[in-house]
Amino acid sequence: MLASGLVGMVGMGLAPAAEAAFNSNQTSVQMFHWSWNNIAKECSSYLGPQGFGAVQISPPNSALKGVNWWDMYQPVDYSVLTSKMGTEAQLQTMINTCHAAGVRVYVDVVGNHLAAGSGTSTAGASFNAATLSYPRFSAPDFHSACDIQASDYGSPGNRNSVMNCRFSSSFCITLI
Repeated sequence: MLASGLVGMVGMGLAPAAEAAFNSNQTSVQMFHWSWNNIAKECSSYLGPQGFGAVQISPPNSALKGVNWWDMYQPVDYSVLTSKMGTEAQLQTMINTCHAAGVRVYVDVVGNHLAAGSGTSTAGASFNAATLSYPRFSAPDFHSACDIQASDYGSPGNRNSVMNCRFSSSFCITLI
């Protein structure tokens, strides 16, 4: 299920921006928690004209709806690009604007776990970690309920725990 989810995420409907001549500068800027609209303005008014090579943006997928900075790193649905930073249309406009200004866009992606707890995502989807019910994922898609311990790292004999258990309270998706 994960493979099809990630393939779907890669081909989600965001159209490639028009061919642009990117700035040759290798300097990038991390625009953590900026709205897509504000990043677009920054690309056209400052980053592009100053020759910056790239901008790194926060995860764009639907995530935990909350007030903490780290909520965006608690994904709920990888196939919906509505987040605290804006809508899919605003994301596409920002990418096009940055590319037109010569600035590449790099996306911070969380691809191995889903949010704990229960509630509603930034896109309005319901989820419940207790029953492992998420949009596009259910119980068979997750690692066993065993937890990875700090002592599991660095010990070849504990490789199984690191590969097949959950990290802390995260609900890790089975990759194979």
